[in-house]
Amino acid sequence: FIKVEKLSNNTWSIVDSAITKDFLLNNKTYNKGWGIFNENATIPNEINGLLVTEIGESSFMNSSFTGKLSLPNSLERLGNNSFSSSKFTGTLSLPKNLKNIAGFRMSTFSGELILPNSLESIDYGALQNSKFTGNLVLPEGFKKLEGVSLEKSNFDGKIIIPNSLELIDTYSL
Repeated sequence: FIKVEKLSNNTWSIVDSAITKDFLLNNKTYNKGWGIFNENATIPNEINGLLVTEIGESSFMNSSFTGKLSLPNSLERLGNNSFSSSKFTGTLSLPKNLKNIAGFRMSTFSGELILPNSLESIDYGALQNSKFTGNLVLPEGFKKLEGVSLEKSNFDGKIIIPNSLELIDTYSL
C-alpha cells in the first residue's frame, strides 16, 4: 500500500508505503518502507489520472524485492533514501525518463540493475555502500557522479563509464 501527495506540477509523489492493509488501518500510519515483495511488483504510471513522477524520501526504505520491480515510465526522480537498505533479487530496470538517482544507499542487488539512457546524474551518496552482482553500465549521455555516490560499494563485475561523463566528484568511486 502506498501514500501519495500531489505535487505543484499536478503529478503525484509516492511518499510512504505500508506493509499490509491491516497495518495501515490499525495504526493509521504508514511505515516508511519495510515491505516484502515476493513476486513481481509494479508501481503504476498514473493514479486517478495523474502521472507518478517521483518516489519520495524513504518511501520503500528497508524493503525486500524478489522478482521484477517495474517502476513507472513517467518517473523522473527517485528521492533521497527512497530504496535505501533494500534488497533486490531479480531485475530492477529503471524507467526510460529517469534523469536522477538519489535513493539506493546501502542496498544489495543480486540481479541486474539496468540504468536508462536518460540518466544524467547519480546524487551524493545515492549508491554508497551498496553491493552489486554483475556490471554497472552508466549510459551514454550520463554527466556526473556526485560525491561519495558509489563510495565503498562492492561490484563483482565492472563499472562501465561513458565518454559523456563530465564530473567524477570527490570520493565518488
